[in-house]
Amino acid sequence: MPPASAGRLLLLAVWSGLVAGLAEIALVQTALRADIQVRLSADYVWMASVANVAFAVTAVATVLAVCRLKGRDPTPPSLAVLGGLLVVMVAFYLESLHKGAVLLLAAGIGAQAARLARFRPARRLFTLVAPTAVVMAGLVGYLGLSLRRTESRREAAARAALPAPPAGAPNVLLLILDTVRRQAAWDASPARSTTPALDSFATRGASFDRAIAPAPWTLPSHASFFTGRLPRELSASLAAPLDGRYPTLAEYLASKGYLTAGFVANLSFATRASGLARGFAHYEDYPVGVGQTLMSSSIGRALVGAGWLRRLVGWHELPSRRTAGHIAADFLAWQRSQQDRPYFAFLNFFDAHEPYFPAGRSGSSLWPGPRWTRYEHVVGLFAGANAEVAEKWTLTPTEVETHSAAYFLAASRADLEASRLLGELDRRGALDNTLVIIAGDHGEQLGERQRFGHLNSLYLPALHVPLIMVGPRVPSEAKVAGAVSLRDLPATVVDILGLSAGAPFPGRSLAGHWTGVGRADTVFAVLQGGYARQAR
Repeated sequence: MPPASAGRLLLLAVWSGLVAGLAEIALVQTALRADIQVRLSADYVWMASVANVAFAVTAVATVLAVCRLKGRDPTPPSLAVLGGLLVVMVAFYLESLHKGAVLLLAAGIGAQAARLARFRPARRLFTLVAPTAVVMAGLVGYLGLSLRRTESRREAAARAALPAPPAGAPNVLLLILDTVRRQAAWDASPARSTTPALDSFATRGASFDRAIAPAPWTLPSHASFFTGRLPRELSASLAAPLDGRYPTLAEYLASKGYLTAGFVANLSFATRASGLARGFAHYEDYPVGVGQTLMSSSIGRALVGAGWLRRLVGWHELPSRRTAGHIAADFLAWQRSQQDRPYFAFLNFFDAHEPYFPAGRSGSSLWPGPRWTRYEHVVGLFAGANAEVAEKWTLTPTEVETHSAAYFLAASRADLEASRLLGELDRRGALDNTLVIIAGDHGEQLGERQRFGHLNSLYLPALHVPLIMVGPRVPSEAKVAGAVSLRDLPATVVDILGLSAGAPFPGRSLAGHWTGVGRADTVFAVLQGGYARQAR
């Protein structure tokens, strides 16, 4: 039989990618309906299909090129590759399956698919490829547009339902510096602060010398910031999002006429799937780009999470990294059009979280030579995407120093971008009527007591964070020396806004420390189900 044309085989590749994309959509929807957390952009419905089509077309194009060089019929190997890819694309979604077993099954299915090229009836099925591909492409496009349209309508409805705000109500900007600790050490001098630019800005308001995060990792800390509850009272954990048991600050301020918006860079524990978006009319988490398109496909996630491949190409950056500059730009674009009512905006900067790299390196290996194999990658549909230097407790003193310097460099970038953001708001004349709160959600251990990272202890380097408040009703150059808990942020915000009557938030307003009604309080931090890898 004559070989199939290159165009027909490439069309079959597109068809196979669309089939795999629809299969992944079905599997993700099944997980969502079972209340399983899935860390994917809502755009996965078209991103998964685009990625799978790209993989299939690339594979067939490679086969065509090789077969042309060798003068062979490309039909059997093309069918073999596409048959195996279909198995991989669907089976890799089930992350509990061993990748080796999946590849073995794919090889068997591919071999059987190659045999179909011998049979004339099988080749006649090519006539169905074009029309069904058009139908599938239309279905993917319709699903993608429907999700976008649904979100747009939800946001418009939330805005339309807002009551009239209090007269002269100020805006509220809550900027969380993810993983930024207060100082190089608890008793360090101000010159070694991780946030020098913001320390300068703090002279316009109040700064807190010993602000303590309620938990040593992102989700329970943020959940506490929004509800005023201690982490042990909340559902937020490694296995579960924040549920609807307690009202959030965004919900309460929306009920008072505030427009609410969130812009987050932490794509593991601050997306819509985390439950933190509750009460926000507008919420931006996953970007639209090549990295997130890769992460929407099971093969893409497998490639991004393949440590050997990352080490081979020397690239260890997050595939969908949103820098502080990106978050600030998105917020400023949104803020420019919000002049008709006060807003509550929540921003999350993720620059100081691993992976971070020494000066002059961006995503390349942290250690020169063989030491670069220390990188470990955690990527998956349910795990998000991250990269970190593994087994840090075995680092030499020189490596610890390099690792620490890279952390402080990353934290200083977040500090600088925050300063630029505030400068632009000041230029726009928006700061005078904005309550600005800047804080860390938790710190980072850099070898103190043989500990690294966070989520594994309640030592102060993991809990001591910056806290700054500037704006209406906040005196300038106020300093609070005593220990305070960031779980009191909701009570503080509603107190400063004059909306504390009937507010559902427990805790005490930190404004009492400069109004004269505050007093010392016991500060709690909670760690539940911590990361036990460094238990020794």
